[in-house]
Amino acid sequence: MARYALVIGISKYDNFRNLDKAATDAAAIARILQTHGQYQVEPLPKRLVEAENRWELATDKKLTGKDLGQALETFLLERAKDQEALIYFAGHGFEVPGLGRRKKGYLATSDSTNDGRNAILFSDLNDLIRESSLSNLVLILDCCHAGSFLERTMLESTLTAFKEKKDYYLITACRDFERAREGEEHGIFTAAVLKGLQRDNADNEGTVTGDRLFDFVQRDLRQSGQEPIRTGTG
Repeated sequence: MARYALVIGISKYDNFRNLDKAATDAAAIARILQTHGQYQVEPLPKRLVEAENRWELATDKKLTGKDLGQALETFLLERAKDQEALIYFAGHGFEVPGLGRRKKGYLATSDSTNDGRNAILFSDLNDLIRESSLSNLVLILDCCHAGSFLERTMLESTLTAFKEKKDYYLITACRDFERAREGEEHGIFTAAVLKGLQRDNADNEGTVTGDRLFDFVQRDLRQSGQEPIRTGTG
């Protein structure tokens, strides 16, 4: 069975501050997935390295909401169909107040605005996951308010994707009311993920399970002011 990964790192924004480390984080995740996980990785935004006939993450390029939405649809509904899939996102996340004082969580794209225009709504991503047919899915979100995807969007009415499917594992960098912080080289969450994916944290079979990774990350971020959270089945 093939393994496919969609690795997203958005550093350039029109209406939010730029995040230089987001692209660096995504590029590092892409390398470790290719080297140790045998994943076929699609980086976004990307550029073609013609001499090597491969795509690499373009740290200086923008990624629009239209392009990211289309990439998510193609990845979840077509490319990774019936296969093992992983999605990693590094960039801005934000919330917008809705009716009844309920907030909606979004993944920011390069052209999104703070009212949610051109951004990826968490509940829309949930709908795509519910519609998909995958062997399994790992979703890792390194962005501010990422916990909104689990604590509100998922654990309330839109948990349908996980009532109908098995073998899904989601890890977010922080709670829905927290901001994801940056360190010297990487975001502190992604830095912990990269360490947790090293051979030293593998089991006797050389595998890093979702639980094993999360436990490492949780320990590494203890007292950092940022609390990762998870949910999973199978």
